[in-house]
Amino acid sequence: MFVKTRGIFLILIFTLWSLIRLLQNDVTIDYHGYFIGLTDIAKESEFVWTDGTKLNYTSWAPNSPNDHNDQDCVCLMSSSGKWNDCSCDVRYAFICRKL
Repeated sequence: MFVKTRGIFLILIFTLWSLIRLLQNDVTIDYHGYFIGLTDIAKESEFVWTDGTKLNYTSWAPNSPNDHNDQDCVCLMSSSGKWNDCSCDVRYAFICRKL
């Protein structure tokens, strides 16, 4: 992955506060959605952060996740700030953090 080789990783959202801060300060509404570092690619319906951390906070949109057409990635929807499972092949922007 391009960003991982540069010490940059998809963002992890562990608390409501971190989501609010992200939405207020770091996300523009130029895109429909943004990839975040949450996935169920290893085991369907078992979402984990890309660093292996178990999920302890969620902000799912209504009726999500729904695994429509085998969606394994999670996107932050810019219109609502809620999460939706999405295809990993969708052309969304991504939110990263540098370690």
